[in-house]
Amino acid sequence: MLEFAIGELEISANREALQYTDFTRKNIKDKLAKVRGELVAQAEAEMAGCKTLYAAKCLHGEMFDFGSSLYEWRNVLSDSLKWNGKKVEDSSFSTYQHSEEGMSLTHYEKSSRATRFKGNNANSVGCSKRTVVIENDLGSRVGTLGRILPLCEWEKKDVYMLQFNTKKAKAEFIKKEGFDAPMVKLSTLPKHKLNEFYTSSNSAGSDGYGKNEKHSMKVFRYDTDASENLGRYDRAKSKWWEAAEVDVENDEGVYAILDAFELEDKSGEFRQTIHPNRLKSLKEKLEKVGIDMPEIIGFKVKARAKIEDKDGWVNIWEWMRSVLKKKIEEVNLEQKYVDRQLANEVSDKNYIVSAGSKEHAKMLGKLLCNGTWKEFYSKRDKMMHKKEERVLDSIKELASDISLELNFKDIKPTHDLNALRSKLEKKYGMILHCDRWSWGWDWKPQFTESLTNYINVVDMSELTQG
Repeated sequence: MLEFAIGELEISANREALQYTDFTRKNIKDKLAKVRGELVAQAEAEMAGCKTLYAAKCLHGEMFDFGSSLYEWRNVLSDSLKWNGKKVEDSSFSTYQHSEEGMSLTHYEKSSRATRFKGNNANSVGCSKRTVVIENDLGSRVGTLGRILPLCEWEKKDVYMLQFNTKKAKAEFIKKEGFDAPMVKLSTLPKHKLNEFYTSSNSAGSDGYGKNEKHSMKVFRYDTDASENLGRYDRAKSKWWEAAEVDVENDEGVYAILDAFELEDKSGEFRQTIHPNRLKSLKEKLEKVGIDMPEIIGFKVKARAKIEDKDGWVNIWEWMRSVLKKKIEEVNLEQKYVDRQLANEVSDKNYIVSAGSKEHAKMLGKLLCNGTWKEFYSKRDKMMHKKEERVLDSIKELASDISLELNFKDIKPTHDLNALRSKLEKKYGMILHCDRWSWGWDWKPQFTESLTNYINVVDMSELTQG
């Protein structure tokens, strides 16, 4: 509403209407220009007070919201909304161009007919006072809903969750988009059971499993506590599982198909069942590489149609393959893994001394030249990556257990050990005729002395001839 002083507008004789004379129109235009100037000055001042681009985008959204009193002035104010000298074009951060670069965005929302929140794929983070951005540092969407619902249901927040598959993807997104919104780590949010927010039973036609007998069935949860006291020779495989209730439409998690309480695995050429005791050893191997085993929900074979291909649910074997590949990328172990595999492969000959041999280490110190022998073992030992031995070997063993083929075709070994081994065999040909046990448990000081002398003679002879 615009206020005018007495005499600033001309009115009709009956005082019921304005007289739009040149005088009246001029005063109205002047007043509107003044209002415009005040609004622009206020908008610029508020933008100047924004410490982050995220805060500036939140202000943009507030001003341009349809319910805002400033909505009608959006065209007037748009050119004045600048932050750090750049025009603020919108009230969101786009992830569209980054979706194929190792990141994903989930928006938790409730459709007009739905009674529950659900995570949907999104292409932009909307900025407002209600927005909460979560970074999924757990590596999976499994079990996230129980952590996020308090924000959605109780605090009425507009929740977005970003998941970065690599550190590089995160850095590139932040740099290209100027993303500086505060992010809450998913791992810091407390876990809640879904029945704290929603009842177990669903409306007619739901696939939920709960107390409603018509639309529910018995499912199972892998009992990690019980498994500690059980072994593969315990005949009752049901001991590894405890009764559970889940809502497949609104829950998220990791599942297994159970056949007589054994886990179905179709990763290989043929379908097979795995004893539940295997999960205990797999859990230990996962922990060695820094991965925690999630809660596993078991469904009987007859109920597979109820759970397979459901959004938010992933089969235990697929989950393990996915997180293991991601873990290798996260900690940049691809090169070291390739190196160690080759180093082990070229060490399969009887005459190749195992890494860590104390007697061989002493012998290397007595060699007079930095010849082929020293070169081979120096490079071989470096490519064994002893510091990461535990993790690298656990990765290999785990990959074999879950039928994950690790082919890093684009990564070449640091050194061509095969070529070096061929050179070593050709140069020191007599080693091929030594007793196989001499290189291992039967290594004697006399052998060290003879081998040292032989290598020194060959190396010195080559040196003098060269």
